[in-house]
Amino acid sequence: MSFKLSGKYGEIIISAETALRNSSKYGISLEKEALYLIVHGYLHLKNYKDYNTAQRKKMMDVQDEIFSQLLGTGLLDGKTGQ
Repeated sequence: MSFKLSGKYGEIIISAETALRNSSKYGISLEKEALYLIVHGYLHLKNYKDYNTAQRKKMMDVQDEIFSQLLGTGLLDGKTGQ
């Protein structure tokens, strides 16, 4: 869940139980699922919506691109490109 607190600030709240359930459902690590949910919340704070099919597709395309870029940094596997 994400909450805008002002024009510049917001909060993202991740349910650990939901992240764990989703990680099992999608066959990925808990860390990757948590990161995916954080990216999703961030996009909502940046005014992306997922209330209809077109909005959801646009948001998911951006979300998947950001997630792929973050994974490419080695963020979750201990590699930092060094």
